[in-house]
Amino acid sequence: MFTGRSATRGRVLFAVLLVLFVLVPESAGAIGLRWSSGGSDLSFAAARECTLLVEAASGETLPLDWRLVWVTAGDSLGTPLVFQAESRASGDSAAACEILDPADHLAVLSNCVSARYCAAPGGGATNARLIFAAPAGTRGKLQVVAFVPAGPDSMQGTTLRSPEVTLNGGCELSYPPIIFRASSSHHLGRLDVRLAGANLGAVASVPISATDYSWGYPLAVTSRSDEAITAGAALAAPLPTFIARVADDQGAMALATLPADSFPPLDPIGICSSTFNGAQDTTNLLAKDFAFLNAGDTWHIFYTRQYQTSNYTDRTNTRRIGHAISTAQHLNTWTVVSDTAIQVREGKIWDNLHVWAPSIVLQGITYYMFYTGVQLDTLQNPPLIESEIQRIGIATSEDLTHWTQDAEPVFFNKKTSWAFRDSSQHGDAGWQFRDPFVMADPENPGHWLMYFVTVDSMLNQYVVGVARTPGTDLRTWQDVWPLRRTAATFMDADRDESPHAFLHHGNWWLMYTSTHYWGDQVTYSLNPSSPIDSASFTLPDSLKAITCGEHDFSTELNQWHGTEYVRIGANEYLGAWADVLLSSGVIKFSQIKPPDGTCPTDSLMLDCPDVWTGVDEAPGGGSAHPIALMLAGPCPARAVTSLRLVLHSSERVQVAIYDLLGRRVKTLFDGTAPAGAKTLSWDGRGERGTVAGSGIYFARAICPSGQSTARIPLIR
Repeated sequence: MFTGRSATRGRVLFAVLLVLFVLVPESAGAIGLRWSSGGSDLSFAAARECTLLVEAASGETLPLDWRLVWVTAGDSLGTPLVFQAESRASGDSAAACEILDPADHLAVLSNCVSARYCAAPGGGATNARLIFAAPAGTRGKLQVVAFVPAGPDSMQGTTLRSPEVTLNGGCELSYPPIIFRASSSHHLGRLDVRLAGANLGAVASVPISATDYSWGYPLAVTSRSDEAITAGAALAAPLPTFIARVADDQGAMALATLPADSFPPLDPIGICSSTFNGAQDTTNLLAKDFAFLNAGDTWHIFYTRQYQTSNYTDRTNTRRIGHAISTAQHLNTWTVVSDTAIQVREGKIWDNLHVWAPSIVLQGITYYMFYTGVQLDTLQNPPLIESEIQRIGIATSEDLTHWTQDAEPVFFNKKTSWAFRDSSQHGDAGWQFRDPFVMADPENPGHWLMYFVTVDSMLNQYVVGVARTPGTDLRTWQDVWPLRRTAATFMDADRDESPHAFLHHGNWWLMYTSTHYWGDQVTYSLNPSSPIDSASFTLPDSLKAITCGEHDFSTELNQWHGTEYVRIGANEYLGAWADVLLSSGVIKFSQIKPPDGTCPTDSLMLDCPDVWTGVDEAPGGGSAHPIALMLAGPCPARAVTSLRLVLHSSERVQVAIYDLLGRRVKTLFDGTAPAGAKTLSWDGRGERGTVAGSGIYFARAICPSGQSTARIPLIR
């Protein structure tokens, strides 16, 4: 390989000559370089042909990977050194049979030219000859540099340099950088790149980029010598094949291609006990709407933080998005990285009151977090009205730790033609615009879809809406239309929340949460042809109605909100948040089982039935949990309802009813109970016979070996 640089009237040109032998063994001996005339300097005034001889030490062969580097300077504009092939007829193995043009765009960028030598099969080359034309007045210097690795794939090895030869006394320019080998390590969000080469001492930075240059990122140099350089950065995204580039202070460049990341599968297994508890963040914290993503060797969740204690009002709550990670295949061990991935900002800005409902997508190496920002603002209609205005905006990150929130939102009600546009039309409902879910547009590669929730001005109902990017820009959105079959009235609901869509066994599934005054339920609608064709969606129904094995009232699906879907390879997973504890809530994960003939393809079978309210069977036939409490009566309860208590062994237990603020309403049982099942009744009254009002209540059973909670919606 020729690597070189020519300077004429201040202009620097550089190139590389890559030398290609046929079946040449390695050698670690010295390398000689001289002109065919025998000297180390070649003097000339007119343009001329020059012949270089490259020679191995006595009894040695030339290394497989050696390169000629050169740098030239001249007083007049001219051309760089032009290398020439020799005739194959000579049968001379030292002759360069062919000079090849740059093989790809990387070779073009690094001015790489290759020479193929005629070494006989099975024999090693002991010398090589290079012939080139030099322009008149050229001053320059040339050197051969070789790398002999310690092993076939080793980054360690020996760098060999020949003596230097010159043209017309040489020049003061430095040789261009060379990369012989490159390797990368990407683990837990940290990328490190190591380059082995020569002339790397003047390299100041190591930028990386996609092979099509659609993205780029600078790596920080952590160690550097003339023959090796290491650089790194915090990058969370799994990387495809990428390019590392080095350049010196004179603009000479060398490039290397590094392979795509290859992470072992992070397929969760045995995840029936997999939960993230809000208490891991802060006591009395409810982890609500969340984004769930896989970053190669790490799982991440970003969640809305809502305190359950009475000292937090509506306007002082849900002001930060939390972040937790897991590397456990069971998803049963989580570490809270930060309670403030993003947060509300001060001043007259679109997210100064609340931040809700993150949805995260990856474009290139940048993660885009779409979220609902709520602005508290005083508007003059007239009269002066204090309003809470909901809009959708973006924060970006490369490492999933440090996020930059955009100064302006990207989508809101006034960008649609069918939603209420402000409070003058429908009071507070005029500002309802939230819960974005963004995914790649399957009908337009490179484009994106967004689902969101707002109030339809024609129906005067909450519906799920759809927007689309006209190109690849994630900050430019165009309204598509409302999906009017998601209108809240279809499910006798007050509002819709948290939509998302995914493809499962030939159907597009649109899931969202229908919110009722007695509680929430996950709702679904199917479309066999398109994720956005409003006319093709089926009428909505409750998810538990078609989730095989989950049809009864005591199903765990009664406690699900804000589902999230993720596919890893052939495996599919569904997550949800649930307010199943008195003081905090959980985010729970479940695998969607593949069809086994017992569940129709337009239904779902989850891997973890009865995790919160039911009882799994232990291998011996007994309960796998020490205690379980579940609602056995109708849901919602009208007056009297019943609870089923199951104990693995006889022990003292207390069962009581609590309201949403954690205040005890009534004790149902306090004593020793035998192993097995026991039915308890609650008449919907407090300790003194006071009738409990409509709302959400919790029954909690506590014993020395554990506790269990059941949710009781009560309607009067």
